[in-house]
Amino acid sequence: MKWELETINTPDWGPNTDLPVTRKPEKTRVTPLSACPPKYSMKSDVVFIVAVATIVAVHAYPGYHGYPQLAQSSGHVDHYAYPVYKFDYAVHDPHTGDIKNQWESRDGDVVKGSYSLVEADGTLRTVDYTADKHNGFNAVVKKTGHAHHPQQATHYGRGYY
Repeated sequence: MKWELETINTPDWGPNTDLPVTRKPEKTRVTPLSACPPKYSMKSDVVFIVAVATIVAVHAYPGYHGYPQLAQSSGHVDHYAYPVYKFDYAVHDPHTGDIKNQWESRDGDVVKGSYSLVEADGTLRTVDYTADKHNGFNAVVKKTGHAHHPQQATHYGRGYY
């Protein structure tokens, strides 16, 4: 680095102002690449325009997009029919031993029903139930028949398990 001697002329400052002044030379600055602005790309403009258009479209049509039946409408009251139904079914499969049945009926807030099944020990379990607004859910469980527990074969030594 070389120091230079320079004279500054300042007539406005009064007499004896023309004095030599020593200054440091200015350094040349190198700008890092991270500080350089990126080159212009039309692709970034297109992405920005598509993003703005999507946001505008979403705010223009509130609700579930693509599913108009799920959109909430203001001021609409959901009316429903008075609940009344009856059903029953039964299964009797002697091959697998699956034996069961059920029936149920509903009239408004009152539900009545019953189901029964043959358990693995051979007993019949029957459940009668009711449910209403005043009493809640009530079930009565009955078990009929005698439990049969088959003897398991015991194999000693070489045998098939």
